[in-house]
Amino acid sequence: MGRVSIGGILSVWGVKIRRFVIYYGAMRALKTSKFLFKTLFIFPATLFFLLFGWQSAPTASADPDQQNTSFNRTILTDDHHVYIVQSGDSFWSIFISLNRAMVQWPEFLEANRHFTNPDRIFPGDEVVIPDGWVKTAGGRGGRPEVASARETIAVPDPNLTTAVRSPAATDLPPDALSLPAAEVQPPLSAPSPEPVGIDSKPFMESWMNYVLSIVLVVLAIVLSKKRIRFSQTKWAIVALSLFLGLRYLYWRGAYTFNTEDAWSTSISLILYLAEIYGFLSVLLFYVQVAQPTDRAASPPNEAALPMVDVFVTTYNESPDLLYRTLVGCAAMDYPAGCRTIYVLDDGQREEVKRLAERLGCHYLARATHEHAKAGNLNHALTQSSGEFVMVLDCDHIPVRTFLKETIGFFKEPDVAFVQTPHYFYNPDTFQRNLRLEREIVNEQDLFFYVIEPGRDGSNSSFFAGSGGIFRRSALQSIGGFQVLTLTEDLHTSMVLHAKGHRSVYLNKILAAGLSPESYRSYLKQRQRWTRGGIQVFLLDNPLWKSGLTFMQRINYFGSIFYFFHGWPRLVYLSAPLAFLLFQYAPMITSPPVLLNYFLPYYITSLMAFNLISRGFRNPFWSDVYETVMCFFISWTTIETIFIPKKIKFHVTPKGERFEKSSLDWSYVMPHILLGTALVIGLGFGGYRLWEHGLNFNATLLSAVWTVYNLVILVAAIVVARERPQKRSSPRLFRQIVCELSFGGRTLSGKTADLSETGLSMTLSRPVLLPPMVQVRLISDFGETTEIKGEVIRNDSSPSAKTGGGSGVGIRFLNVNDAQHQSLIRQMYSSPTSWDRVHRPVSSSWRSFTNIATSSVRAFIKEKVLRRFSTRIRKQWACELTAGQRVFKGVTENISNTGISVRLASEEIPSKEVIVRLYHEGREMFSVRGEIVRHTQTKSQGTVYGIRFLERKDLELSSLVLTE
Repeated sequence: MGRVSIGGILSVWGVKIRRFVIYYGAMRALKTSKFLFKTLFIFPATLFFLLFGWQSAPTASADPDQQNTSFNRTILTDDHHVYIVQSGDSFWSIFISLNRAMVQWPEFLEANRHFTNPDRIFPGDEVVIPDGWVKTAGGRGGRPEVASARETIAVPDPNLTTAVRSPAATDLPPDALSLPAAEVQPPLSAPSPEPVGIDSKPFMESWMNYVLSIVLVVLAIVLSKKRIRFSQTKWAIVALSLFLGLRYLYWRGAYTFNTEDAWSTSISLILYLAEIYGFLSVLLFYVQVAQPTDRAASPPNEAALPMVDVFVTTYNESPDLLYRTLVGCAAMDYPAGCRTIYVLDDGQREEVKRLAERLGCHYLARATHEHAKAGNLNHALTQSSGEFVMVLDCDHIPVRTFLKETIGFFKEPDVAFVQTPHYFYNPDTFQRNLRLEREIVNEQDLFFYVIEPGRDGSNSSFFAGSGGIFRRSALQSIGGFQVLTLTEDLHTSMVLHAKGHRSVYLNKILAAGLSPESYRSYLKQRQRWTRGGIQVFLLDNPLWKSGLTFMQRINYFGSIFYFFHGWPRLVYLSAPLAFLLFQYAPMITSPPVLLNYFLPYYITSLMAFNLISRGFRNPFWSDVYETVMCFFISWTTIETIFIPKKIKFHVTPKGERFEKSSLDWSYVMPHILLGTALVIGLGFGGYRLWEHGLNFNATLLSAVWTVYNLVILVAAIVVARERPQKRSSPRLFRQIVCELSFGGRTLSGKTADLSETGLSMTLSRPVLLPPMVQVRLISDFGETTEIKGEVIRNDSSPSAKTGGGSGVGIRFLNVNDAQHQSLIRQMYSSPTSWDRVHRPVSSSWRSFTNIATSSVRAFIKEKVLRRFSTRIRKQWACELTAGQRVFKGVTENISNTGISVRLASEEIPSKEVIVRLYHEGREMFSVRGEIVRHTQTKSQGTVYGIRFLERKDLELSSLVLTE
């Protein structure tokens, strides 16, 4: 009774809320445009009629006793009872009666002629069930197929517990209900009740509920259109999604639990808790990003620049990574007397010490390694004295203006630290292994470009481990970097906020580093973050930590709450197996009702999340990211809960290389086993459906769910297959003025990309280049780099087909240390280095398509087609000398390695020829060549392809440039 009362109260309030939402949406739409009016009212009404109107019309019958009765009578049965239920006027009940009734009403009337008025059948009345009408289902003790009716129609009379049976034992075979005849009880006496109705779920299954769903979804779609979008529209869509989410969760909790036995109840409860977790996670995400900031850089007082200590932490990373970072730190536009660079080497490596000394940095090492990175930083605090401390990981390279764009924020005395985004110049595991570098952004971008700015609005952005600057006195007030947990960055930030300090988040890329370069490294990093986050939750929970504001508590709790996502994800992935393999339904409902509550919630949530995340993430990719991590994160969660003080710091490997494709089976075996189980489940469900035709709707829904899970699992497995990664130096997209010099001539262009070993650039027109050139790079901050290079590619650029230029690839030769440092500054130090960062925004549908095709795309062989010398179309007079004979013709195209010539004369008798080119009647070029092909045409003679047998690149290049 309590459940019914609560349901009634919530339903009444639900009606009021719905009326308000409909009224407000309608008024807003009417004020917006006539288009909205048509969309919100005419279209939903038409769609509703087309989808559902045809089902409400009764089927005509010649027998007046049978008119409409097939639409409003349903027989419910279970192991102990037979019920007669009147469906009333509920649209959904009519639909169920048409499609899911276990018997046909006319046949029932024929078997029960003793009822004088069949329209008034009461609980307790004896009925006759004709032989063979109740079907038995295989599995789980041969129980009858009754869930389809019971799951959507509830008997309104709570006293309806009367067991009935047919007067004749032969009319109701014992095996029909899977009960011995002796266990069937005679009917109990009962007072004369009112007719049984179906109105036990007010509004939940009425046609108005379907109208509400359609109207709200259409409203969200209309509001998401750019042509009518205004500043608060996205939050209106968020409000709609949250309302529909609460409606869905209420319906799920109140009406869909399967309480048939202990297993069914447990499965239903676990799935429901996972759904609650998902709703709360999204809600906390919206709370965190509700008030984003967009700060501009704060320049310091040039006359009184404070002293800054730059801490670069390292443990076992490659010295090459550290080299780039130290060069970038030394290049920062900040007086050398006001900054000191420290190399914090917890690996105590001699080569790192020599590197630091060679680059003018202070080398710090400690005898013990307690507390990992936090201990390393705290040790450096005792060995330095600068007013401010800048922290960088060994792979994070700052731009020149890092300090000058951030140090000014400390003019406010209560600012404890300033954090900047992490940008990763290499593709992450998902981008690289799925070959989607240009389709999706880095997996961490959502945090740095959406969540952190949002948290900054409530003074709760936190230090991210690198790319931040601290006020030393603020750190000293809390005892330095926190060592209680593995996430010293988050924990230190929370303690500083609890002390009343402020934080600043400058959403501008001022440093760039490496994301994990392998599947294994990615998982290790996320396991460390998970362990540290749960340690904070258990050992210093922000919800009851004194000193934090309400919003700070919520935001920090939201960050920690995310680390519990492993177990809910496992529930989502494995839930369909409960029914497909073991016939335990996770929920009791029917497809149309489920879709009525779930689809509006899912669609509006998809739109709201896409708008709020600004294209950095959509739910499909979130599913993939969580599926990749779920098994390992779930184990880490359990382990940390039981041993919260265990601290074992795993450094994320950097600088990894893969000579060929590889797959570590140990990391994907859980995914493979679960995927295999899902495939077996599909087989079992399909077999039962094919052989017995049982549980069609439940099997169909489970199958769709299973197929989606398989798509996600396959993508997660493909991610683990490492693509070959042989490049020793990262190649960055850079547009830097570049000059190529050779033979007294100079060509100018801009680089397309640049690395420490070479570059590619685009020239305005196709040109022939000699093998060696002199390269000159001119940066936008005044630095010039000159270096010798070898031309390794010279091919038509994409625009060359329409008269464009040439794409040139050059490998640097004999690079000395000064040139190497200059190249690093050209690549990383410009203040505009990351202004044109590629931020692709893939639609949800395209994202799902990319995920679904990942298993095919990842195994397509990559092909690289390029010319080492471009072909230039030229029509010059040409002579081919073969022995004593001379053949005259016209060139069609020419390159450094060969030429194509059209002759009108007969076939040349020999393969080796002398090629002479003439311009304005004067011989310009002569070279020995070999005929490698010839093609005859009917009207234009013969075209000969000739390969040069000697190199005269400079002479030929100069000839082409005279044109």
